[in-house]
Amino acid sequence: MLNEDELKELFALIPENEAQKASSEVLEQLSQMGSRSDNRIAWVDFDGRFEILSAGISEIGKVSSLRIIKPSDSERPEVLENLIWHTQRDMIRSGDIFLSDMLDRIIWIVPFGLATAAGATVTRSISVGFDVLYEILDSLNPTARLTHTEKRVTCHTLAGLTPKQSAELDKVHWETRRGQLKQVCAKLSVSGQNSLVRLVMSQMVHLLFYVEEEKRQSADVASFATTHFPKNVRLILWRLPDGRTLRVFEAGDKDGLPVLMQHGLFFVPLVQSLAPHAAAHGLRLVLPLRSGYWSQQSLDTPVDTLKTEAQWDADLKAYIEGKAESGIIMVGHSMGCVHSLRFAARYPKLLRNLVLLSPYFGRAPRNTKTYLSRIMKVLDRVRSNQFLFRIVASQFAHSYSNNRIAQSALYRIFRDSAEDIKVLKGAAAVPAFDPWFSSLFRSSVNGIAQDFQSTLRFDPQSLKHIPAPCMVIYGDQDPIAWEDEIESTFGRSGNHKSTCIPGSGHFLMVTARNEILSILSSLRK
Repeated sequence: MLNEDELKELFALIPENEAQKASSEVLEQLSQMGSRSDNRIAWVDFDGRFEILSAGISEIGKVSSLRIIKPSDSERPEVLENLIWHTQRDMIRSGDIFLSDMLDRIIWIVPFGLATAAGATVTRSISVGFDVLYEILDSLNPTARLTHTEKRVTCHTLAGLTPKQSAELDKVHWETRRGQLKQVCAKLSVSGQNSLVRLVMSQMVHLLFYVEEEKRQSADVASFATTHFPKNVRLILWRLPDGRTLRVFEAGDKDGLPVLMQHGLFFVPLVQSLAPHAAAHGLRLVLPLRSGYWSQQSLDTPVDTLKTEAQWDADLKAYIEGKAESGIIMVGHSMGCVHSLRFAARYPKLLRNLVLLSPYFGRAPRNTKTYLSRIMKVLDRVRSNQFLFRIVASQFAHSYSNNRIAQSALYRIFRDSAEDIKVLKGAAAVPAFDPWFSSLFRSSVNGIAQDFQSTLRFDPQSLKHIPAPCMVIYGDQDPIAWEDEIESTFGRSGNHKSTCIPGSGHFLMVTARNEILSILSSLRK
């Protein structure tokens, strides 16, 4: 666990009052670590005699679902069995909503249409995990900043529990619970419990029409790209062999030299700067979006980071082979360099060249006291705790929903580089960071957390297994990619070349765009 001093270091980038809130929320969630990990929606359709027509379970964020037609007892997972039991046992009616005896789930009964054969009304029973409701409350009420406890109180109220019943369930004093409920109503600007229930139920309606997560995610990504990317950027949905979808941004000459980019957190200016000019250099830029970006997966959903990394590498391999690409040039940027190095070590024959732009490995030279190095030092101590990484990233996402706070944090990280500050302010041929950074961070908590964890786990010893020629490009004003670190990391590998671009910082793909494109174009020879 983290102590108070370490939490203070973690949130040193944001204002003190925001940092205190974030620290309290992290401690609260850590205290309940392992108590909830259920982001499933179970549903059953019944005919007028309450015979089962069909049933299913969807896991939000995992793009996976289980569809069962008239399930037998032996086929029913516990959550589905519990839902069927409640529906067939209780004297229910459409509109009922109550707490399941599984406690951290709500059951909702709604009319959902007509059975085509008999013309009778179909009744749909839905069992929703609290985690799903927490995600709804966060995403549809971002300025409310409800704490974990306040969201739980909201769920209890939605299920018809009085403050006293809720307090007894959580073993707290009922006056405490009543005060928490008042705080919820104030934050959500509702007049009382009835208004609170109406608000939350109206926000739950979209669960009735829940479809595959990949479609929703793709729509979000397309909207983001339309707003923030150049017009020549295309969004391609590539179907993987196992049926999943890989979301890929592409720009440039369709017949040009393929350049596959492994992105970090700051990939938007990478695309904004390079995409409009790629065709003129005979390049086709391809940027697959990593899992965890634009994903609403619950923070408590177990994630095996090593397995996730291996799956991502396998997905890229399937994409490259499926497109019958030859002579791939892989470009890693910032934290994406770690993913590129890992892929090159795992599938060396698929790459022609490896280029690392502004590599960030999270290990500042000794005595470096930048904000980011201080944060990474704390995170390094708990690098194996993926749950902690995600709740910390979630707290940053809450803070960064305020553009002013996000801007202040970015300026602190890059304050020692005048060129990077120009890029942040939108004075270097790409828009300012404020409009997109908050949106990306809020939608990509899991992906960003996994990137930081992967970066901290990076082992320079892995470089000896990379046969592809490797070029490292960095700016002499980069405040987070240090020359000493780069040289010590790659010095033991003879199969690399380092190029330092004077007058450039971490965002050299913007300030040294033509040089970068020329270097990439020259690799076709």
